[in-house]
Amino acid sequence: MQATQLTPVALARRLPAHLVNGLSVGAGLASITTAVALAAGLPAALTVSSGAAVVSIADTVAPPQAKTQPMLMAALAAFAVALLVALCHGHHVLMGLAVLLITFSAILWTAWGKRGGTLTFTMILSLVFQMAAFDQGHLEGAAMWTHVGWVALGCAAMAGWSLASGRVLAPRYQSLAVADSLRALARLIEAQADWLATLPHRHIQGADPEGSLLPLVRQQATIADVLQQTRDLLYSDLTRPGARRWIPGFIGIVDVRDLVLACQVDLDQWPADTPVPEALLQWGREMKDLAAHLDRTAEAAARHLPWPTLPVARDIAHTPLSDVPLALNQTLLSLLRRHAQMRLGLQRLRDAVAVPDAQPLTLDTAVLQSMRSPVDWPLANLRAVLSWRSPVLRHAARTTAAMACAYLLAHSLPWTAHPQWMLMTVAVVLRGNLEQTLARRDARVIGTLAGCLLASLLLALQPNGWVVLAVLALALSIAHAYALVDYRITSMAGAVLALLQVHVAHGHMPSLAVLERLGDTLVGAGLAWGFSYLWPAWERHQLPQLVGRLLRAEARYAHHVMGQGVQSTLGERGSHARREVYDVVWLLTQSLQRMQKEPSSQRAHLGDLETVVVRSHRLTSQIAGVRGLLLARQAEFDPAHTLRLLGQADARMGALFGEVIPLPTGPTTPANEPQASPTPLAPMDDTGAEHAPITNTALLSTEHPQSSDSALSWLARRLRQAEVDAQALVQAARAFMA
Repeated sequence: MQATQLTPVALARRLPAHLVNGLSVGAGLASITTAVALAAGLPAALTVSSGAAVVSIADTVAPPQAKTQPMLMAALAAFAVALLVALCHGHHVLMGLAVLLITFSAILWTAWGKRGGTLTFTMILSLVFQMAAFDQGHLEGAAMWTHVGWVALGCAAMAGWSLASGRVLAPRYQSLAVADSLRALARLIEAQADWLATLPHRHIQGADPEGSLLPLVRQQATIADVLQQTRDLLYSDLTRPGARRWIPGFIGIVDVRDLVLACQVDLDQWPADTPVPEALLQWGREMKDLAAHLDRTAEAAARHLPWPTLPVARDIAHTPLSDVPLALNQTLLSLLRRHAQMRLGLQRLRDAVAVPDAQPLTLDTAVLQSMRSPVDWPLANLRAVLSWRSPVLRHAARTTAAMACAYLLAHSLPWTAHPQWMLMTVAVVLRGNLEQTLARRDARVIGTLAGCLLASLLLALQPNGWVVLAVLALALSIAHAYALVDYRITSMAGAVLALLQVHVAHGHMPSLAVLERLGDTLVGAGLAWGFSYLWPAWERHQLPQLVGRLLRAEARYAHHVMGQGVQSTLGERGSHARREVYDVVWLLTQSLQRMQKEPSSQRAHLGDLETVVVRSHRLTSQIAGVRGLLLARQAEFDPAHTLRLLGQADARMGALFGEVIPLPTGPTTPANEPQASPTPLAPMDDTGAEHAPITNTALLSTEHPQSSDSALSWLARRLRQAEVDAQALVQAARAFMA
């Protein structure tokens, strides 16, 4: 067994997706550089590598269909920058203007979000590399055009390599994405178990129940982002057998995610002054077991290991229930029944991902493909940011001003051999918000210091040219792989890359190159930090729009769930509405994190925003609970009575949200059903069979009462609580916007 684990294939299967992508980029750079070195010599190979390296930034973990346009645009953008630098070189004023033009236009690519960000850094890095090339060499006349031609070859070669490798690696990316989704689901279950474990202490200490939910909300937002990345990889080409193998299991992950959130519905009902029974704490420990099972399943998906079996449920049947108040019997019973559904869902999930072949799809392919992130590049995105209120335009103006200052300062300091280093530091450290700028500042300084030490140690060994080329490829691989994971590592690899390029260009390492690199990094990081306060786009200015978007998303999600009746699927619009809720919650949690680093004067509404996010989480959990109840007990519902209850709740919640925000299409009751009554639902009868003391043998049972009235009573209770949570969310939103 040990020998099997140490084979190259087994070790490769341990690599995460970002390292696989980074090594693919490094292999491409090494292959292109080696081929050109053998055919045209080492100087030409280094020039080709400068073009290939910058284009490789656009090579990300993405489906092949989504790579074509970004790679072609990256190649054209890098070539255009190289041509502009070549034409302006030798004229400080023209070069300064070119730096400003390139910087401003590069930042505008972020109008298209993360996919545009790769093109931003493609242009910035191309600017830095070409300034270095023209400063270090005598490139005039024919030599200049030859240099530009080699750069163009490198750009085209890397674009071709990325498109080809993307198709080869697509199945691997898909299996790793499913593994990441399983791990994210495990972390969500663990977060809920941790929240439950601290419940007795919170009841004793009287802690704020909403504040204690924030870690769980953040984990919910995190899994939403991971699931969307997996959708993009799996749903891009539904004709591929590899994708069709994983899709049923991935849909199972999404369903279990909703069950986990629905459990919070019952946990929130536990009164603060009521002791937590041992049965509930035991259930929390079993949740930990299920999270560990998901981690093992993720390892099996990523490393092609035998699929683990679902662990046997803990013996909660012998846990005494004498400490459970009679009035809370139905809450505990609902929670444990939902847990039984979760175990059933995990078993189905395991059975689905364990199938080695493509499986038939139960959902329409058009619905699945509509769930992908956009891959087009509409000009409307650019027009939308051409306003002084736009954070993108402010960031572009702020970065351009900082680069102008850095360009002037770089030519005024005692050391002026590599002015592009300071420009590079300013460009990568200065982000669109203060929190990311501070994080990048620290990571850049720490990484550069470590990289300078590594480069000095390596060059002290006096490696030959081929070793240096290999290290350059490896450094690029590491820098590329960790750019969005840990920028300290990327900065360290970037420092090694820069210093080795200086060594190759001069044939030796200049005595002050390391100190110059450190000095430029410190000065550039300080400039970026200072300019981050120029024309800032504080989070509080963008939040009212996001909160309104959240309310609209919650209203649509509730409308589609209640409008589906007892149908088994949400449909395309319902699925989009649910995803929109999770997307906006993720954006709001990111805003919460960024606001923590902003000046205290800009954090006046931080507590109100936390309340909005937590109450949105509760409402989303309630809606998921309603949907889960409709699906699990659909055979017990009387269709006419069920639609009447759902229609009434739908109308009231629509009216509630409509008081705060305009809804494009208000929730409606089916035409053939009774119209919603303005009177509230009658209270549930607490003397019925639902409130009889539960027995230990019912704790993990999936059996449900077969009475239609009983099912409707449970549904009425869920709908009433959903309305209460919707009202609480609306009140929190009003307080925030006041």
